[in-house]
Amino acid sequence: METERQKFYKHKIKRISISNKDDKSSVIDESDTSKSTVTILGSTSYHKQVNDLSIINSNNIDQQPETLFGDRIDLNYESNFYANTVDEVTNMTDENIPDDLNDRDVNINEVTIEVEREYQEEIDKPEVTEIERTISNDSLQPTITDIIPEKDMDILRKSLEDDNLDDNVQLIQTADDNPIRKKNKRVGVKKSYVDFLSEDDDFAWDSTSWRETDDSSSDQDDQVPTKKKKTSIKDGKVGDAGLKKKRTNKKKVRKDARSKGVQYVKADGSIVKERNMKPNPCLKKNCPYKCQEITSEKRSAIFKHFWELSPERKKQWIISMSSKQSIKRKRSKDSNYRNSTFCYFINDGEGRRQVCLKFLMNTLDVTQRYIYYTLTTQELGMAKEDGRGKCIPPNKTSNAIKESVKSFIKRLPAIPSHYCRKDSTKLYLPVEFKNIKNLYRCYKEDLISKGVDVVSEKVFRQIFTTDFNIGFHVPKKDKCIKCLRFEGQKPEDCAKFQDHLEEKKASKKRLECHRQLGKENPSILCTSFDLQKVLNTPHGNNMLLFYSRKYAVYNLCFYESITRNGFCFIWGESEAKRGANEIATIIQKYIENVDSRGTITSLILYSDSCPGQNKNKIVLATIHNALLQSNNLQAIQMNYLLPGHTEMSVDSIHSTIEQSVRNITVWAPSQWATISQLARKEPAPYNVENLTHEDFLNFDDMSEKYFKGNLVGKISKIRTATFKKSHPNQMKVKFSMKDNASEEIIQIIAKPRAINRRYNTSLPITKAKYMDLKKLCDTGVIPKIFHKEYINLQHCNSKDVLLDTDVEDTVEENDY
Repeated sequence: METERQKFYKHKIKRISISNKDDKSSVIDESDTSKSTVTILGSTSYHKQVNDLSIINSNNIDQQPETLFGDRIDLNYESNFYANTVDEVTNMTDENIPDDLNDRDVNINEVTIEVEREYQEEIDKPEVTEIERTISNDSLQPTITDIIPEKDMDILRKSLEDDNLDDNVQLIQTADDNPIRKKNKRVGVKKSYVDFLSEDDDFAWDSTSWRETDDSSSDQDDQVPTKKKKTSIKDGKVGDAGLKKKRTNKKKVRKDARSKGVQYVKADGSIVKERNMKPNPCLKKNCPYKCQEITSEKRSAIFKHFWELSPERKKQWIISMSSKQSIKRKRSKDSNYRNSTFCYFINDGEGRRQVCLKFLMNTLDVTQRYIYYTLTTQELGMAKEDGRGKCIPPNKTSNAIKESVKSFIKRLPAIPSHYCRKDSTKLYLPVEFKNIKNLYRCYKEDLISKGVDVVSEKVFRQIFTTDFNIGFHVPKKDKCIKCLRFEGQKPEDCAKFQDHLEEKKASKKRLECHRQLGKENPSILCTSFDLQKVLNTPHGNNMLLFYSRKYAVYNLCFYESITRNGFCFIWGESEAKRGANEIATIIQKYIENVDSRGTITSLILYSDSCPGQNKNKIVLATIHNALLQSNNLQAIQMNYLLPGHTEMSVDSIHSTIEQSVRNITVWAPSQWATISQLARKEPAPYNVENLTHEDFLNFDDMSEKYFKGNLVGKISKIRTATFKKSHPNQMKVKFSMKDNASEEIIQIIAKPRAINRRYNTSLPITKAKYMDLKKLCDTGVIPKIFHKEYINLQHCNSKDVLLDTDVEDTVEENDY
C-alpha cells in the first residue's frame, strides 16, 4: 500500500506533466501517455552540489497541495519546460516552506523528475529526449525510502554512484546521446608469446588492444578469490582430531548390551534394566540341597562369570551344569505329563554341587523359561544354534535370477587394454555402454522382452562390481596425474606442486593469447588438433547392437580459432592405424592447405602430449619438412599442453558430432563423413576428407637421425618447438611455457630421403569382430544396402585388443 508521502509526490508530478501539455513550446509530446518517473539521487558525489541547487521558483505559485501531515504548503513549480533547458534549475527560499514543515524531521536529499515523450509519432524525433528537474533540500533527507520502495533503493544507489568508477571504463556516445559504459578488455601480449616471429617482422606493439604488459598487471588481472584456509592443528600432530568417526550401529550396541546384561534402550524407546543377582531364595528355609550355605561371594563369582560369556556359551554352560534324569515315581500310571527331570549344579572346587532351580535362577538372574528352552532344545549335548537373522526372507532374489544376470554380462563384448594388458587382466566394455546405469537399462529391456524376471539396479550393480573384473572404456582421463598425486597438499608447502600450477597457468594464458592474435594480425593462424574418441560402427541405442563387436572409425579434427574453420580427416581401422605416421601424414596435408591460401605466414599448432601420436620426433620432423616445402609460410610453432589440462577449441567439433548422432543410428562407416559435415551449419559446415590406406606415408626413415642427438632425453620435456624458414637447420625448443623460460637450439642434420607409402594393402580385422558384423548382416539388423561394407572386410585370427589407451599421457617419473 502506498504511503501518504508517496501519494503526495505522485500527485505533484502529475500536475507538472499536465501543465506542460498546454504549452506548445514545450519539448513534451502531447500524445505521450507514459507515466512520469521519480528518481532519488542519493550518491555521495552529488552532496557537494546540493547547496548550489535550488528546488522551485518562488515567483510561480500554482496552488498549495496538502502535505502528508495534513497541513498545506506553498510549493511552486515551473509550468514551462524548454527544449534547450534540460536541467533547468529554479530557486526556492525558506519562506516558501511553512514553519510546521521545517520543524519536522523531514529531509529529502535530491529528487529528479523525468517526463518522457507521450505521442508515438514524436518518439523518433532526436531533439525530444527527456526532461529532468531536480528538487534538492538539505533539510529533507530521511524520507527517501518513503518516496521510493525499499527494494528499488539498492539499484538506484548502484546505478548513480560514480565515485569509484573503474579506470578501464570508457563512455561510448550513442545516437540518442545516452552514453554507455564499456570496460576495455586488454589482452597482454608478451614477446615470449610471439617467439615464432623473426626479428625483422613488424608487429603492432603500440596498439591499444595489444600491448606488452608487465608481470604485475597481468598477474593482477588473473587474480582469483582464494579459498578460506582450514585451521591447522596447533601442535602439528594428528591427535584425536584425526580419528575417523565411525557410524554407530545401534542394533549391534543393543545386542552387545543385552549379552552383557547391562542396561539398554529398546528400539521402541523402552528401557531394559541391568541384570543383578537376586537374594538367595533358600535362606531361612529347609532346602534339601542346603543352598542357604553358599556364600554371597561364591554366588557373585558365578554371576560375573556367566554374564561375561557370549550368548552361545551361556547356553552351553547351562547344559553342562545340568543333567537329565528319569522321574522316580508317577502319581498316575496313565499320566504323560513328564517322564524326566533336570538336576542343576554349580562349580564347587574341583567338583560340582547340586542346587535347586530357584537358587540357580536368582543367582544368574534368568527366567525358568530360558533354562527350560535351552535344555529341551539341545541336541547331543550341544545348544541349539540361534536362528535369528538366518531365515531366508521372502523377497530375497533367487539364485536362478542372479544366474540370468551373470549370463547377460558374460555375453557382452569385452576386450583387454592394449597398453595395460601386461599389468592387468581387466577387460573393458565398449564406450557405447557408458556406465552401469545405462547397462542395467539394456539388461532390463532385453530380459523383459523375453518374459524373464529381472533384478533391481542395486543387485545388478553388486553382481557387476563384485563378481566380474570388467569396466567401461574411457579413452582419456579428465584429471591430471600430478594434481591427483598432490591432492590435499597446499601449493606453498610443495615446491613441485606450486611449479606445476604456475606452468598450468602459463599454458592457459599462452593459448588464450595465441587464439586472439589473428584478430590483430591476419597473417597469424592458431589451430588446435586432436583425435576424437573411437567411433564404433554400427553406432546407436539398438539393443541388438550391444552384443556385437564394432568396426572402429577414426577422426582427426583441426579447428582454427579466428576463422572458425573445422577440418575432419576420417578413416577406418581396415585402412590404417592411428600412430605417429598417420598423424604426421594428416598434419602435412593440413599445412599444405594453409600454405595454399597465400595469406598465412605464421602457423601456431596446439595439441595434447600423447607420445604415441603427437609428441614424437616423427611429427616434429614432418612439420619441419612441410615448412621447407611451403611457398608462403615462414614459421610454424608446435605447442604441447600439459597432460590433464588439454582443454582446446577443437573439442567443440567432437562435441558437435556426438550431439548430432545422439538419437540416430549409424549403420555403416561411410555415413560418418556425411554426418560430420552436416553436424554444423553456422558459420559453415566442417570440411571432411575420407582417407584410404594409399594416402598415408611412412616417415620412419626420414625422421631417423633427423635431429642432432636424436632428441634422446628431451622429447618428453619439450613444451614448444619453433621452426623458421630463415633458420632452416635449427629447431628452437622450450621446456616450459613460462615467460622467463630459456630457449635451446637443436641442430637439424637431416639428409634428403624418399618418403614411401605406409601401407600397400588394406589391414585385416580380427575374425571374432568379422563374425559379429557378419551375423548382424545375416540377421537383417544392418540394412542390406550396407552389407558390402562389412562382408568385403579382410579378417585374420589375431586377438582383439582395446586400441585406446586408458591413461591420457605418459608422465616421466623424474618429473616428480
